[in-house]
Amino acid sequence: MHSVDLGRQHVVERLPHDDIGTNFVERDVGQQPITLSLRQAGRTCGLQSWWLFSFFITWEMTQVLTSRPDANFSVGRNRMKNMRLTIIATILTGFILVSCQTKNKTDESNAATDTVKSADVENSKKFEKDTSNLATDNSGCTRGQAESVVKKEVYPDASFKLNDDNHSGTETIELKEGDKLLIKNWGCEYYVLTFRFETNRFQADTTDIKYWMDKAINLMGEIEKGLDAPLNISGGTAATQEFLKSNKEYHLGQEIVSKESEIRDFVTLDRIQKLGDKRFAIEISYATGPL
Repeated sequence: MHSVDLGRQHVVERLPHDDIGTNFVERDVGQQPITLSLRQAGRTCGLQSWWLFSFFITWEMTQVLTSRPDANFSVGRNRMKNMRLTIIATILTGFILVSCQTKNKTDESNAATDTVKSADVENSKKFEKDTSNLATDNSGCTRGQAESVVKKEVYPDASFKLNDDNHSGTETIELKEGDKLLIKNWGCEYYVLTFRFETNRFQADTTDIKYWMDKAINLMGEIEKGLDAPLNISGGTAATQEFLKSNKEYHLGQEIVSKESEIRDFVTLDRIQKLGDKRFAIEISYATGPL
């Protein structure tokens, strides 16, 4: 019997704007922003309409002042001709004004849409950047990232979360009679599950190692049916029960090997802790490795 350094950790480790208004920004992915001024566009259309209207009025006045009755045309016919030109000029001017107004509204709508789309793209990229590393395991360890090891049909209220290292994980289960179980899924060259039971069902001095080892095995037997782990839990429990029958002394963290080979399976009792007047914590680990 001996203690082992489980890879990079030891088995006795503890749980412890572009503003939407006058100016709009029209964005195209991969290009620089292009500023479009709607006021400037409106002024341009207004000037075009004014110059066109002025041109026709000036031309009409010239025709009236220079028109004379001759052999072919009378003054009355000249005046009717000028009235027709005035009507045509007015219609053209109105058409240009309506076109400019429509164009401005279209530009405003397109600019607003492009701004919203641009904001969506930027937010999406920001979200991808913020979340890209949340579940990435950069530990470089042989074993993979931790996952839930309990059967939901047995423990539907169990909760699992990755720890800050994005490699190890912790699962919490509320058991009957006020007991609580925390399962730490960790290891690097070794695959390790540390079961921490918090209970007020047993009372003894924390130095009575054999007593607490027996209680730990009893508690493991109660939850084993709800586990779905890549470990030989029943084999480790059986080996621990056999060890208890012997008169051998045991030290916390000492391996009890259930499978001796190049890749070994073993169990260690890691910690006995008094939490309160009648509440204790027991930590027992099942491991396999090196992987």
